[in-house]
Amino acid sequence: MLMTSLAGDGLSDASSGTMDRQRDYARAAGAAVEIVALTSPARAVAAAAAGDAVADAAGRVRVIPVAGASMLRAVPGLIRVARARAAVFQPALIYTQDPFFSGLAGLAASRAAPGAVLLVGNHSTIFSGDRWIAEKPARNCLLKRLAAHVFRHADAARVVNVDEAAALALACDLEPARIDAIPMPFAIEPFARPVDSAERIRARAMLGAGPDDPLLLWVGRPVPFKRLPVVIDAAGKVLRARPDARFAMVGDRRLAREDLDAMITATGAADRITWLDQGLPHDALPAVFAAADVFLMGSHYEGFGGVLVEAAAAGLPAVSTAADGPRAVIEDGVTGWLVPVDDAAALAHNTLVLLADPEMRVRMGATARARALDRFGYRATLDRVVESWQRQLALGHRNRS
Repeated sequence: MLMTSLAGDGLSDASSGTMDRQRDYARAAGAAVEIVALTSPARAVAAAAAGDAVADAAGRVRVIPVAGASMLRAVPGLIRVARARAAVFQPALIYTQDPFFSGLAGLAASRAAPGAVLLVGNHSTIFSGDRWIAEKPARNCLLKRLAAHVFRHADAARVVNVDEAAALALACDLEPARIDAIPMPFAIEPFARPVDSAERIRARAMLGAGPDDPLLLWVGRPVPFKRLPVVIDAAGKVLRARPDARFAMVGDRRLAREDLDAMITATGAADRITWLDQGLPHDALPAVFAAADVFLMGSHYEGFGGVLVEAAAAGLPAVSTAADGPRAVIEDGVTGWLVPVDDAAALAHNTLVLLADPEMRVRMGATARARALDRFGYRATLDRVVESWQRQLALGHRNRS
């Protein structure tokens, strides 16, 4: 199998979690995987010094880094290397991790290996709504046209939610049998581990809450589509209605474009809001989720929403906007609540409902944990991905337009 990727820095470290996942793919598929990946110049130089590629000890996974000072400048090199490796490697399957520039590289590689099935990945919501387009209209309209071109020349596609699968089938004339909706496998099991009372109290103190204070939590990257203004507005409404409640946010504040301090001050409850603005190591997050009572999400759009699965695995009910990704994770009224996008009042109302009913919180949280582990556990999801590869290989080529 040959893979093309724009996220090469994690792949350029043989000990990284990203490489662990690629090794697991290779073992489950019983195949060798070669990845042509765009990476930073420093990473590429380090890899070249080690022998021009990064490989796992068993030799099943080999990463060939392609350096570029910018993504656009690196694309010709990515295409050239992918095409050359495909000509030598002659893979049975070519997988691109996105339908944009790595999609172009995969398309070029498929022409050098005409027997290969071309499977194109899409981890976002390109075709199922306009919110992504509205974020940067000129750029994203061009990217959507590029994605459509790549998908129309592909044999199959993998997306991360069923709404995008249906929209892609219509937009690019792909048969539903050639589209699989499967999220990326990631280890949610650590989030389900029991957290003792002492660890929970320590985590709550770090988040600005006492042992018995109702605690709301948001975790993520504070980028525009996460709609932090809506989340902070909703949290402010809850804190004003519940003077005993606290709200904690975890994420790298440097990514935010909005004036978050002004928004927090405007709630009138800034003294009960804590922001861990440099984030936390990922292995510290399970205790953070376990310390909270309700998880909030206000995203405009989400391809999947892995943080919701982590919250669910920790037994935390969520209140979220009903974007595509959250709808794939939350069963409304069973494992949490879904509200209209940009509706801070509805987000606050449903959070207050959960805070007022501890038995409902426990019931929803327990159901959320069981369903997350059953539907989105690492091994089960990884096996679904590999089964998708095998099924698409069996279907073979389609008549590409």
